[in-house]
Parts: sequence; structure tokens; C-alpha cells
Amino acid sequence: MYILLIYIITLKGLSVSHYKQVFGPDYEKAIQYNIKKKHLYYQYAQKYSVDVDELKTIVFPELIRYSYFKDLMETKALEQMYVQGGSKLADFSIGHFQMKPSFVEELEASVSSNTWLKQKYACVVNYGSGSDFLSQRLERLKNEQWQFVFLCCFIDVADTKYPSLKLMNKEKRMRFLCAAYNTGISHTEEKINSLMNEKFFPYGPKYKASQYAYADVALDYYKNYLNK
Repeated sequence: MYILLIYIITLKGLSVSHYKQVFGPDYEKAIQYNIKKKHLYYQYAQKYSVDVDELKTIVFPELIRYSYFKDLMETKALEQMYVQGGSKLADFSIGHFQMKPSFVEELEASVSSNTWLKQKYACVVNYGSGSDFLSQRLERLKNEQWQFVFLCCFIDVADTKYPSLKLMNKEKRMRFLCAAYNTGISHTEEKINSLMNEKFFPYGPKYKASQYAYADVALDYYKNYLNK
């Protein structure tokens, strides 16, 4: 019995530390970012009446990715391409939450087409056309506080588009939101469910070596480090 107990504790310890071991300092930097920005998470969660734990968990893998790749990022040329031709010409990840222009375009379209969302997130709708219009979206994306607004908006857009989200238990809901954030809200609920366990993190689906499921990494943080 005593040996069995030690074995169970050991297995649990390995489970808790697995992704932290895999991503090392970048995992810890992501934890520290969420601690440092705690006031912003609570500020925007309260402003838009969304769950603060969901905000922190959804973007946690992106915080790891940001730390992991930030020294390799060179976005100036991509920014110029985006302003010239939009997200079809250049669609790239920006900031700690690794949001892409196409992601914000989807949010803007969802908000514009829903009366309740349009009232709640009137600021998100970006009116205009041409390069100035694209430049404004880009400047918003590069602003940390705007990324918090977009993150809150994402949760409400997801709840609106996928009504069954509100019927899910906490863990299933969290996994679905993480998968939707990672793969895009243009997908159907069935498609997001099918992608939930796909192991594309952190390099993306074109990378052939062993990777991890985005939602698994996020839930590891949620269960083991969120409130530590």
C-alpha cells in the first residue's frame, strides 16, 4: 500500500511538471506574465463581464510561443505587406497573445452582424477602407490593452456562435475555447471538436516532428499553476 501511494504521487508529480519541463524558462515566463498583468486581466474581465480564468488560460500557450519565438520575429516587412494588401497578403501573429489580423477581422465581422455584440463591443468595429483602415487595425493589434479587449470579445463571440458552450462543464468549455482561439472562430463546432486534440503546438500543422495539443498545454496551466 505504501509503495503504491509513492508510485501514485510520483506519477502525479510527473503529470504536473510535464509541460513546464518541456518548455522550460518560456513556460515560467508565461506564468510570470500572467502574474504581472493580473490587474489588466481583472480590469477587462470586470468591464466586459467575462471569466478571468478563461482569459488567462486561453492565451497561456500563446505566451509561451511569444517568449519562444520573439527573438526570431521580424514584423516590419510583414506589417508593410499587410497595409498594402491585407491579411490575404500577410497574416502574422502579433504581441503576447499572438493575434493575427484575420482573427480581428473575424471578430469585427461577428460584432457587426449581431445587435447585442455591437452594443457591447461598439469600439471593436473598425470602419473605413484602404491602407489607413488596415493601419488602424494593425496599431490596435500592437497595443496590449486592445489585445485584452479583443480577447474578451472573442469569448462573447464564441458564446454567441456556439450556444452549446454554455451547457458544457468547466473543463470541456475551457478546452473548446482554447481550440477555437487556436484554430479560428470561422470553423463549425464539429470542426473545432475534431481539431481539439490535434498536436500542432508550438510550430503549427506543417511541422512534422512531435508536438502538443494547444488545449492540453492550456489546461495544464489551468489545473496546476493558475492560482499558485
